[in-house]
Amino acid sequence: MSTRLKAIVMAVGCLATSAALADRPATQDERLAAGFEDPSMSLMIRDLPLPAGPDSRAPDGGSGDEWLTRIGTAFQGRTGDFNFGGQAPSIACTSGSERFASANFDLPAGAAIKYVDLFAYDNSSSENMLVFLISVCQGTADADPPVSTILAQSATNATPGDTLVTLNLSATPIIVDRYSCRYMVRVNMASPGGTCVGGSIFLDKVRIQYTP
Repeated sequence: MSTRLKAIVMAVGCLATSAALADRPATQDERLAAGFEDPSMSLMIRDLPLPAGPDSRAPDGGSGDEWLTRIGTAFQGRTGDFNFGGQAPSIACTSGSERFASANFDLPAGAAIKYVDLFAYDNSSSENMLVFLISVCQGTADADPPVSTILAQSATNATPGDTLVTLNLSATPIIVDRYSCRYMVRVNMASPGGTCVGGSIFLDKVRIQYTP
């Protein structure tokens, strides 16, 4: 293959990767699902490519990787209306209260986020728990509002009983930018437009696996 042709192939590959990682504005339904009702808040969606195969992690997670865990009681309500019950460290939001709760994850600069694991209990026939990995970024001396980006998301999908939901980012890990961004996991403890169902849905913990 000629040098010129190699350059063209590499350029096309870079363009394809950039396109796959391009952020787009969130739709109104996506904003509501993640708890960003305020139209003045900038929310983007990153449509990452799905992994080619199933989760292939070793039982111990993988050589060279590290983990950061937040238990359920470490999650704080998005508003002061968040009321929770349950047996610590798990939490369940009480009926009629705020259903969104978030926890910050303080990861080292340059770390590659590969997996986010949600440990939960879902015994509701009407509601699911949604989980979002979100970055909130703002440049130094930037007068514009911070930009929030949903980097990955999933849901329990009414799996009865104890459940594990994994956001598999191993194909395109998220590289941590501590200078401009912070990272959090947010859970919606009911379907969009739904209500809290108490002990039918519990959040146990969230674990992030990353390579330093």
